[in-house]
Amino acid sequence: MMNSPVSGGKDAIYKKKTVLFVCPSLEAGGAERICINIMNHIDRSRFSPLLVLFAYKGRFVDQVPADVPVIDMKKKKGTDFLKLVFSLAFRILPRIRPDVVVSFLWYTNIVCIISRMLSPRKPFLIASEHNNTSQSRSHRGLFRKWMFCMLYRRVDRIIAVSKGIGRELESVFRVPAAKIAVIYNCIDHAMIAELSSEKIQAGDVFKNPGALKVISCGRLTKQKNYPLLLRAFARLVSARAETTIEGKDIELVIIGEGEERQRLRMLSRDLGIETRVGFPGFRANPWKYMAASDVFVLSSLYEGFGNVIIEAMACGVPVISVDCRYGPAEIITSGKNGILAPVDDAEALAQEMLRLLADADRRKRIAVEARKRAMFFDVKNMVKQYEEIL
Repeated sequence: MMNSPVSGGKDAIYKKKTVLFVCPSLEAGGAERICINIMNHIDRSRFSPLLVLFAYKGRFVDQVPADVPVIDMKKKKGTDFLKLVFSLAFRILPRIRPDVVVSFLWYTNIVCIISRMLSPRKPFLIASEHNNTSQSRSHRGLFRKWMFCMLYRRVDRIIAVSKGIGRELESVFRVPAAKIAVIYNCIDHAMIAELSSEKIQAGDVFKNPGALKVISCGRLTKQKNYPLLLRAFARLVSARAETTIEGKDIELVIIGEGEERQRLRMLSRDLGIETRVGFPGFRANPWKYMAASDVFVLSSLYEGFGNVIIEAMACGVPVISVDCRYGPAEIITSGKNGILAPVDDAEALAQEMLRLLADADRRKRIAVEARKRAMFFDVKNMVKQYEEIL
């Protein structure tokens, strides 16, 4: 049952520690899924979770636990920044009186930091960084860099979702090392195991039942560098006749929505592979398609961690990921539980796909090790680490 948003409610006194989670919305992103996972699994005997959304929208709103109150700040436009700051500082924090505030994503971090500076209520503040801080456009420019340096020093703790992000927070944004905690993102193994076993209807996403299936999943944005995957796949299609996969068809599916959709469709047409490439859009259950695939590929220019890698591993599909900063090299031991390829090198990526698709035994060996590695990132392990900080 979907939670109903509330305006903030009356003052409440909690015997347990009150934790206020803050997200821009609950769109289908990695940080939003992590927030949902924490709220679902946090120890209710010790913590009382509440959720603040700048805008009550997104595909994950129906996944908020039924016992978690939701406060909708009704953000309408980009110029609502000051409205969010003052509402959080002078209405929500004094009324809710949380012991801890946990914010997700850079924009939310900035709102929460400034709000606490202004508010008469000063809860313990934990910010979190989920993306590559030096390559993300949100952090570029001297003024923005200075702003992040000044503000991020004012948090009590900041969670980095990879060691690479932790190093950059310290070296680039001058966050004291003592304030940084590296907590890897997680997956809910039980949920993925259940959903990945769901039956796929004929013609849904995959169009050729007998083809070898290459899959990728994520927002259709420049960061994900899907043009690289399309160029590599085009080379793979051309080269397959010279290998042991001669005679087998090959299919590529890229699950997700985003502003690059039309550009990617045009590129697949220009490369002559449009009949072999599918863009089915967002799927609430991408794991059943991962589990039915032969290879998963991540082609990003940069990442913060790469949740989708461990999701694919948990589904038992071997992963080829470019060795971008940050995350993949902290997850994958190349050649053992996955494969790392050079960043933005279509020929190298095509060759790695070709070798893996041509060797079914190798795919099975890597998939077995990948499942073992994915267990390290179980949601229960991650939530325990959050609870220690809270």
